[in-house]
Formats: sequence, structure tokens, C-alpha cells
Amino acid sequence: MLYLPAYGVAERAPLILIHGFCENHRLWRDFVPTLAADFYVLTPDLPGFGQSPILPELPTMERVATVLAAQLSELGIERVTLVGHSMGGYVSLAFAELFPERVAGLCLFHSTAAADNEEKRRIRNNLLQVVRRRGSADFMEAFVKSLFYEPRLPELTQALSSLQTMVRQTPDETILQYTQTMRDRSDRQALLQSAQFPLGFILGKQDSFIPFELTQAGLPANALLQVLDHTGHVGMWERPAQTLHFVRQFAHYCQLA
Repeated sequence: MLYLPAYGVAERAPLILIHGFCENHRLWRDFVPTLAADFYVLTPDLPGFGQSPILPELPTMERVATVLAAQLSELGIERVTLVGHSMGGYVSLAFAELFPERVAGLCLFHSTAAADNEEKRRIRNNLLQVVRRRGSADFMEAFVKSLFYEPRLPELTQALSSLQTMVRQTPDETILQYTQTMRDRSDRQALLQSAQFPLGFILGKQDSFIPFELTQAGLPANALLQVLDHTGHVGMWERPAQTLHFVRQFAHYCQLA
């Protein structure tokens, strides 16, 4: 059972905000008040993060998406708009592939439908070795800083501190399991081409995790795009006003499409 906070009026259109690797539902804390005025906003903790227990088996993107879908069904929620940050985008894509009829729209927020290339797989394998040998403390320190566009760190010290606190709460077991899951996930670029629902893309030009390129945004026939300059991998902290506005407008667009 996922920890699944909900905000707003249940009769409104459901909007699911899915956090990324080493994050939890509090990633969206500054987005919720505005979005809950128009939508029924749900911010799950994925299995092993925040207040959700880890799954008994390896949490593949497909398993996590199925767990989320089942819990939404229990709540009587069928058709949803999904916004996934980074790894949350991978879960959202798996959800859309498994349950396309349940998707009103999907926004990849600093995320990609492409599978890991060989270099990225090598980096993940190195991380697995480091965490198994020494734990995650050293990784956490470098990881959080690398999420931001470095020249703007002096003006984002509060955001950096908040994200560091969140990331440090992630158990080593969760880091190991999801590192494997991300390394081995399926390529879902074909899904973007065939999607019958609107797609949104938020891209940071200086994102060191999802290289800036517009190829995937050009695949869907029905897509909205936001490009952020001087921005890394965490636009909700680096460009909160712009990204909140885009998510709100995208969610409204999905209800009209």
C-alpha cells in the first residue's frame, strides 16, 4: 500500500504528481496549494521512498505502475493526468503503456522515454558498487548538488538544503533496487509516437541527468513543451513559478483534449 496524500475536491479531475529517485511526495509541496484549487491532486510516495514500504520483489517500473493503478482503482479513480519527475516519468510511461485508456495526459518533467545508453548503465553499475561497499552517504552529498545548475547554487541554498534533507531519508536498499530498475528499464520512445493523449515536456538546458535535446518532444503529434535556460534537473526548485504555471496549464489542456 502506497502512502498517497490527496488534496482538493475528489470530484475534480485527478492529477498525479510522481516524484523521482531519492525523493518523496514533499517534492511537490509548493505546487499542491495552487493545483488543488483546480484538480484533485495526489502525490504518492513510490515503494521504498518516504512513508511507503519497499515492495517484496524488485520494484520494476511496471510493478510500481501496477501498484499505483490498483490503489487508484480502490479509490474509484480511473482516468488521470500524470506528471512524473525524472524516475517518476519512467513510472508514468510504464503506467501509460500498461493502462493507456486510463491516461488523460502525461508530462515528462526532466525525464525521458529513452532507455539508458551504455555510458549511463556504466555509471549506474559504479553507483551500485559504491553503495554496496561504503553506503550512500558520499553519493548523497554529490548527487544533490549535481541536480542543480551550479552557477545558481548561491541563490538556491534553501532549496538545496531542503532537497538534501529529503534525499538523506532514502534507505540504501531502496537506492540499490531502483538503480538496478532504472538501468534495466525498457525504451518507451515508441509510446510517445503512438500516444492518443497529450504529452508535456519540461526540459532544462543545463540538466546533467537528462541531456537537453528536443528529439523526443518532436515525436508526439499532440505535445506541449517548456524549455528552461540556466536550469538543471529540478525545475520545481530552480524555476518554481514557470514550472508550476506549465503543469497547471498542461493539466487543464488535458481535460479539454
